[in-house]
Amino acid sequence: MGKQTNYQDLLKLGAIVTMVVDHLGGYFFPEMMALRVVGRYAMPIFGFFVGYNFKNSVNFYILSYGVILYLVSTIFIVESFFPANILISLFLGQLYLSFFYKQFHSLTKGWLHFIILVILSPFASYLFDYGSLVIGIIIIGYMVKAKSIDLKIAAFVIAYVSLLHTVVNFSDLSKANLLFCGVVAIMVYLSLSYGNFEKKVALNIRPITRHALLIYCLHILIIEFIWRYYYVG
Repeated sequence: MGKQTNYQDLLKLGAIVTMVVDHLGGYFFPEMMALRVVGRYAMPIFGFFVGYNFKNSVNFYILSYGVILYLVSTIFIVESFFPANILISLFLGQLYLSFFYKQFHSLTKGWLHFIILVILSPFASYLFDYGSLVIGIIIIGYMVKAKSIDLKIAAFVIAYVSLLHTVVNFSDLSKANLLFCGVVAIMVYLSLSYGNFEKKVALNIRPITRHALLIYCLHILIIEFIWRYYYVG
């Protein structure tokens, strides 16, 4: 019998839903930037929990799913090469943690890594989704679990850098969408700063959140297939 659903599962479900909305908007409604902005909730949540749940080992399933998805997308559907998907970004974050996790028990060393990764992020984004920003967020998640950083400070930093990333990368946002970006950032902060991630929730959503990797891969492939062969022809 599986564990009961908790608050962490609830946040992951919200991230899955907003992620799907984001991708539907990106492929079928690119003029509706609000749909893309909604999706900015997903990456900070997933990134934080990759770090928070890290147990000194790398999950190669993330890499395998990411590589398979990337090859199928680039070769058979989109037929062009583009930055690697978020699954590969998350795997690289785990790999980074596996080498340096002992340093992140120190607030000073953790911040140093984080700042360097944020600075390098615009360059790394040419290689994989969100660049090294997502690795920085993973580090912050691990530091919260290691109690080397206060949760509310961590939540604020994650929400703030995610907001900056959105504003910089979606440079043509209207004033309304800019305001909406702020709302999403506040939701990220409130979601993470609550902090009681093990609190039980009276919903049975673990079958969904437990298969988040598979959901990510399948929904991307379905969306891309419909977009390629039925939408743009």
